[in-house]
Amino acid sequence: IYNARQKTYESFLCEKEYTAIDPEWTMLARSRIVKCPPQSMIVIGGGPSGLVTVVHCTESVLVSGGVMKLYEARDAFAKGGSTFERAQIVRLDPRWIAMLRYHLGTGFEDVYIPASGETDSQLGNTLPTQGFVEITIKDLENMLHVEVSKMWSKGLIQVHTDSRSKYDSVTNSLTKMGEHLKLEDGILRRVDENGKSVIEYHSWKVVDLIYRQPLSVDDLQIGMEYGVYVRLENAVLPYKLTGIDLETETYSFKALQEGKETIKANASNIPSVYPKGTTKHAEVSKVIVESVKKGVEGGYVRHELMMKVIKKEKFTMDIGHTHVVECIGKPYGSNVHFSVTTYEPYGVCCIQGLKISMGMHNFGEKRWGSGIVDDIRSHTDQNTRIIGDFTKMVRQAPVCSKMLDYMCDKKDKNW
Repeated sequence: IYNARQKTYESFLCEKEYTAIDPEWTMLARSRIVKCPPQSMIVIGGGPSGLVTVVHCTESVLVSGGVMKLYEARDAFAKGGSTFERAQIVRLDPRWIAMLRYHLGTGFEDVYIPASGETDSQLGNTLPTQGFVEITIKDLENMLHVEVSKMWSKGLIQVHTDSRSKYDSVTNSLTKMGEHLKLEDGILRRVDENGKSVIEYHSWKVVDLIYRQPLSVDDLQIGMEYGVYVRLENAVLPYKLTGIDLETETYSFKALQEGKETIKANASNIPSVYPKGTTKHAEVSKVIVESVKKGVEGGYVRHELMMKVIKKEKFTMDIGHTHVVECIGKPYGSNVHFSVTTYEPYGVCCIQGLKISMGMHNFGEKRWGSGIVDDIRSHTDQNTRIIGDFTKMVRQAPVCSKMLDYMCDKKDKNW
């Protein structure tokens, strides 16, 4: 049963048939009663595995009344277009293809189904005799990114970029550093709803972020050091105010770093100037947190946390009835969670298909872009990436030999 006052679900056992004359009738009639709490999910990582997990599990989460959240460290969702650029080749088995075809529909056909009059698909390399389909990671991420963006635009899921959340295998919890806290983040603190320090954890949430405001021209003093925001470098750099021309209202700032130019600006176009020690433009100076439960006085207690104090403090996230799925590549070791992937030698193709996969390099992203002739590796070959940042051919024989050594090594637990 949902406790609206404490915003939590509590166990309730119905031992009799209630009628309107029972004292609990009014409370029960106005409460939300479910057989099980809503099953929410947090997916950490917006790569291929994370995106397909969101697409595949969102329906089940919404049916239960839960919320689907995607935590992504990159900024692909914060910008107008995706920034996926990994051109390594991956092979998809029939399970992946079945899921993609079911969930993406036309989006799947645009990538994998050949156009009219053609025999090969545009972005994928189909190998029916081997039961595999090949595609570069960036194209796989792009097609999934489009579908997830559609779901996000309809309000079906929540997407948090630059989340920086991490799973702590020691404490079996989801953690985040203070400098990465965002609005609506739920955290656990050893402070009760009345603002008193206690031993047990209580739920709080971030309700506001106070950003550091630039100084006004009236606050500037000659000879003092400040942090000046340089737009071309998108950084706050140390400067010293060396002079003020009262007639033209021109302010002169001398750079304290070698190689940086002196800044001269009048009062109308002066850049953002911050107190000494500021490292980011419009950085957060305070985090306002509020207790989830009401205090004895009837209100919700709020605390101001100074960013300079909590910046490197590790906070335990309050995820409630939420399943956490890590899709960040290599798994962490854990005694209480199962892992669906293992550590394995880095590679993009299986041994028998390595030669065939060489043809997929034409789908790779140029390492140095178009029109740039300073590629020190080659000026004649196609400088597309096959494995990692390598821009030339893959030496098949040494790769196969090394992978065979790994597979035959009985001491290696990963094989």
